[in-house]
Parts: sequence; structure tokens; C-alpha cells
Amino acid sequence: MKFLKESPAIRSMARLPAHATVACALAGTPLLSLADTPAGDTVLAPVKVTGQRTDNPDYGSSLTSVGKMPMAQRDIPQSTTVITRQLMDDQQDTTLREALRNVSGLTINAGEGGASGDSFTLRGYSVATDLFLDGVRDAGQYSRDTFNYERVDILRGATSMLYGRGSTGGIINQVSKSAHLGDRSDLELGVGTDDYYRATVDLNRQTGDDSAVRLNLMGQKSDSWRDGPEFNRFGVAPTFRWGIGTPTEVELSYFYLKENNVPDYGVPYNPVTREPIDKPGTFYGLPDYDYEDTTTQIATATVKHRFSPTASIKNTLRYGQYE
Repeated sequence: MKFLKESPAIRSMARLPAHATVACALAGTPLLSLADTPAGDTVLAPVKVTGQRTDNPDYGSSLTSVGKMPMAQRDIPQSTTVITRQLMDDQQDTTLREALRNVSGLTINAGEGGASGDSFTLRGYSVATDLFLDGVRDAGQYSRDTFNYERVDILRGATSMLYGRGSTGGIINQVSKSAHLGDRSDLELGVGTDDYYRATVDLNRQTGDDSAVRLNLMGQKSDSWRDGPEFNRFGVAPTFRWGIGTPTEVELSYFYLKENNVPDYGVPYNPVTREPIDKPGTFYGLPDYDYEDTTTQIATATVKHRFSPTASIKNTLRYGQYE
């Protein structure tokens, strides 16, 4: 008969879990630590990169007057967009509708309800009473032309803090061309399909050390690819300004726009197929009864006095007649 004698340490290890047993086994095994010997660091010569920000003042503007005074767009907490004169020229925009076609959040209505003239929706709200011309409300219902625009400012959001009243969607402010020092003459002619003819003239003449006069003319005649609609417009906008660069400036301007159109409201809707009628070349209006004959006249006098580079006062008096 043989008797085996077990060690207490061996009995204790037999009761340990498997992972503890492996840990104990490793604890008794000498481990080698290997490390790469750091080589000498190579210091490269400093590299100097010089860049220049490429602003395009023709297509973008850092300033806007949508807040009733010229100020940087970054200082306005709301979303703003500025459509410059150069952008309108390059896109061949002849109407306010065409100038605003790429503005985000803005919808151009297509004559819903049979109303003529410009109709816009900004952020889901109508801006029919929030169209401004040089900071003063432009309440007429007519189709606006771009021949006398320097730029167009759009402000999104509530504007009652700046204008005392307004819709929730925002405002659209049209900035007119103004006389400036120096002489300049521009003539543009356009010819296109469907008997499209358009001519614009922009003349600026310096009349004194601090005074200038500017005259803008426009004439357009065109038909449509549908038989029936036609569009005829004529506009004139003289401006006289003196005191340029002095503490007190005075500006007198007059705007005249005559329209005689047969509007085109598109094709009707078929309630059976729930689609527009499949005859896009047919004119569904009545040329003898559907017409747009409007006359817009706006006279404006502006006086501005600068007390210092950061303080000024401005008064605008306007008379408008819309027929």
C-alpha cells in the first residue's frame, strides 16, 4: 500500500480558475522586452506657405443696406443675400423675377388667383407688402425691370425690429443706380427668338466738383413661343446728386415704367388625368380681354448729413403713383 502526500500549494492551484492559472504560469516565466533603438531625429527646414484670398466683388458683396443703412453682412444676425449688378448682367436678368430665381428659400408664384405683377413667397410667407425700393416700401403691383438696379438685397426672417412691421418670411430691397463722380456711357442691345428686342442706355456725367447726373433708359418688345402673349416695356430713370463726398448730400430721382402686355399664365390643369393639358404650345388666354397695362411713376428726394464717420442722419421723401 502506497500513500501519496499532496502539497497544499498544489491543492490551492487546482481550485483556481483557468485564466488565473495561466496568469500564474506566466508570472513564473521571464519575459523579454524588446524596443527599437531610437535613431537620430532629422529636422527639416521650415516650409512657409503664403496664400491669398480670392474675393470676387462682382458676384458677391460684403456690404448690404437691407438694414436701412450700409453695414457688413457679417454684422447682421439673420440670413442675407445680395444680387449684384454684375451677376444680373452675366445671367441676362431683365426682370426682378429672373434676378431672384436662384435665391434659396424664395418661391416665384405663377399668377395664382389671376393676379398680375410680381408675387414672391419667402420661407413660406408672402412678401407682397415687403417689397422695398431704396429702403422705402414699394407697394405697387407691377412687373419690375432690372434696368435701374444697382443690386437687390434679400433679408430672411422677421423684420419688424428694422422696419416697424413686416411678415415673418423677410423682405426684398431694390437698390437703384445712383449718380457718381466721373463720366461713363453704357449701351446694351439684345436680339433673340420670338421677335425679342431690347435696348438699355446708362449715361453718367459729372457736372461739378461734387455733383453728377445719371440717366437710364430701357425699351423692350417681345412675343412668346405661344401665339397670343406679347410683352412691351419702356422705362426711364434720371438721377441728380450733388454734395458727393461732402457732409451733406442731396439726391433727386424719378422712375417711370410703362407696360403693355398680354400675360401668359401657362396651361390649365386636367382634373381627370391630374396633369397639365398636353398641349403646351396652345395659348389659353383671351388676347382681347387678358391684358396688363400698367404705369408706374416714383419721385424721390433724399437728404443725408454726416456728423462724423460713424454718425449720420438721412431723410427720404417719396411720391408714388401706380396705375
